[in-house]
Amino acid sequence: MVLAIGIVADHLHLLLRLHPTTQLPRLLQRMKGGTAHAVNAHLRPGQSALRWAKGYSVTSVSPRGYLGAAAYVRDQARHHPDLAIAE
Repeated sequence: MVLAIGIVADHLHLLLRLHPTTQLPRLLQRMKGGTAHAVNAHLRPGQSALRWAKGYSVTSVSPRGYLGAAAYVRDQARHHPDLAIAE
């Protein structure tokens, strides 16, 4: 379940609640592959295809740290104002 999302021009942060047996490499492969396929299917001529960088970073958050982590994730445009995407 997606709890928070923060997107800027060159990266995104997700705060997810996952089942303990979730296979993270498989989940990320599907998320990256699925979004690239969906975005690239709707490109106009001359537009660059979405290509994800290799790798990812995962950090766990305790229930006590949830609110702070959610705020951090949602505030990515403020953390990286030069990479903010106009709404």
